[in-house]
Order: sequence, then C-alpha cells, then structure tokens
Amino acid sequence: GFEGTNHKPEIVGSKKLPGVVNYFIGNNPEEWKINIPTYEGITYRDIYDGIDLAYNGQNGTLKGTYIVSPGADPSQVRWVYEGVEKIEVDEDGSLLLRLPNGSKLAEKLPAAWQIINGELVIVSVKYEVSDDGTLGFELGDYNPSQSLIIDPTLEYSTYLGGSSVLDWGTDISIDGMNNIYIVGWTISTDFPI
Repeated sequence: GFEGTNHKPEIVGSKKLPGVVNYFIGNNPEEWKINIPTYEGITYRDIYDGIDLAYNGQNGTLKGTYIVSPGADPSQVRWVYEGVEKIEVDEDGSLLLRLPNGSKLAEKLPAAWQIINGELVIVSVKYEVSDDGTLGFELGDYNPSQSLIIDPTLEYSTYLGGSSVLDWGTDISIDGMNNIYIVGWTISTDFPI
C-alpha cells in the first residue's frame, strides 16, 4: 500500500474502451452493478501533493507512471508491500519481491526523465529500501522547475503458479476485452484461484 497519500485523490479513466462490465454478485439485485464502463488505464490525480499516478497494462506488465509536477517533491512517493517475505534489489537494479509460497515478483529498474526545451533529459533513478520496510525512489540531479516522469514496471506474468514444479499451462487465450484465460493442471495445494 501507499504511504502518506492524499486521502481522496480523484480517479479518472483514460481511453474509454467499447465494452462494459456487469457484476451480478449475490442475490440482491440492488447490489448488482451493471453497465460499468471500461478504460485502458486510470489516473489517480494528486495522489501526493503535485504528483499523479497513471496505471495501464501492456504486454504482461502493469505500468504505474508517476507524473511529478514542477515544484512537487518526489520523495513523498513511498509504499510498502504486505505479505512479502523478502525485498531485495538485484544487480540490474530491479526490485525482487519474494513471496511466502517461494515465487517472486519483479519490478524492473525504473526510468525517469524530463522534457526540457523539447529535449529528452534522462534522470538517474533507483529503488530505495528504507530500514522500516518502506520503498521509494532515489533520484539523481533533475530540474525541479520542470515536470518529472518516473516510470517503474511490474512484471505480473510471474503471479501464476504454486509451490510445485508440476504446474502446467496447456493453452492460453485472450478475449476481445483483453482478459486472459489459461487452462492446464496443477498439483500445488497453494495454486491461486
């Protein structure tokens, strides 16, 4: 979860998709949700003072891009992972999250940049793991009077699987709304449902 965020950031959808979603959960029709629009991504506006967080999914990755407005302090961005046994930074600078079932997730080394006078200016950035277990970004020199983009990527293709090496996907497909369907078999007692 994020640490120290604004309590009620505005959530805005981007690039509306043609499909809608219906949730017929439970027996009470008054609790059903119907004709909910879908979007390619969402943005949490002002999740921190002067900082937006935009999410979208691309090719097996979840992209969460921070847009830091001129004058805003990027050190406000702090988060913590719950249910993770160990957090480490590998030799590439990627963040490795080891889960209790033995699997791991990775957040690739983030990229950061600014556009100044029409030119792309790369800003050095790496993950910072604090003694209290919170995470953030350690940035090199940048121009605080200009917008700054910080762009980490979570590889979520490693989510699927249990603790056994005998988890087999025999087929995979995607539908018109980019939902992924996998069929196969497993003997893992902790395979996610």
